[in-house]
Amino acid sequence: MIIYYKCQEICLIMIVTSLKRFLSIPYPKPRYMYQVLGWSFFVGMTVYGFLTAFQPFGTYTYHHVNKYWLLLPYAVFSALCFAASDLIEFKKHCQSNWNIKKETIKGILTLLISSVFNYFYNAYFISGFKITWYGWLEMLVYTLLLGIPVFMLYFLGRYVSLNKTISGINITDRKSLDGDLQKEFKLKSDLVNESLCLKEDDFIMAQSEGNYCTVFFICEKEVKHKVLRVSLKRIEEQIVSDKIKRCHRSFIFNIAYAISMKGNAQGYKITLKGMDDIVPVSRKYIKVIKNCFTSEQYSG
Repeated sequence: MIIYYKCQEICLIMIVTSLKRFLSIPYPKPRYMYQVLGWSFFVGMTVYGFLTAFQPFGTYTYHHVNKYWLLLPYAVFSALCFAASDLIEFKKHCQSNWNIKKETIKGILTLLISSVFNYFYNAYFISGFKITWYGWLEMLVYTLLLGIPVFMLYFLGRYVSLNKTISGINITDRKSLDGDLQKEFKLKSDLVNESLCLKEDDFIMAQSEGNYCTVFFICEKEVKHKVLRVSLKRIEEQIVSDKIKRCHRSFIFNIAYAISMKGNAQGYKITLKGMDDIVPVSRKYIKVIKNCFTSEQYSG
């Protein structure tokens, strides 16, 4: 019996550990406005498709000459809520690291807010019920039952498409390299047989998120990225280069790709060629990073 409970405990620990690792995996962020609007439209159309095709939650018993038009606002509310949450993420995507955990929490909060709009619309324009907490909780359950499958499609679809977008940025005018010989690095992760071999001038930046790092680099004239299970400190230790600098507790970058650096004493932001994300420079590293640039090249 003791062995049985011990095995259960070990299995539980393994499950929790695996879940934490999964939730800390970086999740791609929207880089362009059309991505925000396009995926919000996808949510709205999917919700409307579910409502009209399957007519769940007693919808099939509702008879009205404009029934399908009356169902449309539910889809509109869903699309607008997801668009709003994405716009907030879009505005702040350069200041924060995003992962599966944060994306999931964002999705749940979005569905929660959407249920509020759905409930008021249903109470005032469809059913004519009195506003109560119980009524809203009932609508919340309906919203989650319909919204979670839609969110899963949204979540997986965005993960695939946004990752492809990151890998597809074309680089045609990279800075000329100094010298013919380039240093080569082999970045080893904490996992056996997982590594990444790079030339010094192909490395753009690395961003950490928990136990993982996303490495951005040039491959066949395109920006590629790879997620490694390794700390940023260990990557930094494996790279010996005067061009690659730590600028933040979560970022290191190659100064050869820097286009501009702007900010003040509280912190700077660096724009990198071929990247939409802005790399932050914390106060601790401002002096070191500024010494890497000449006043003629970069504004501060």
